[in-house]
Amino acid sequence: MPRWMELQAVFDLTGPLDRAGTRFTQVYRGPWRFRTEVVRADPPTLHEIVGRGPLWTSYRWLARFASEGGGTRVTVEFDTRVFGPLDPLVHRLLAGSAGLRHAVI
Repeated sequence: MPRWMELQAVFDLTGPLDRAGTRFTQVYRGPWRFRTEVVRADPPTLHEIVGRGPLWTSYRWLARFASEGGGTRVTVEFDTRVFGPLDPLVHRLLAGSAGLRHAVI
């Protein structure tokens, strides 16, 4: 996950990351910590998580994995919610993140 989600750390795991029901904390940049839960996992093709963070932020990530050449194509669908006028800014920042829509790793 740190490779394709640009995470700095993952901690407080309650189980394996590839099992529905596992909860954990993700650290992005600086103080951004998100309490997260795996809601669906179908290794090696699908991983879905939901989480909550600061400023009333919530999100859902659905990642699909497919073999491509010598690597793996990662396609991510995401939905974020931030309270009030910050929502459009967060969407622009996430949409502009390198490799967020499609990446081969």
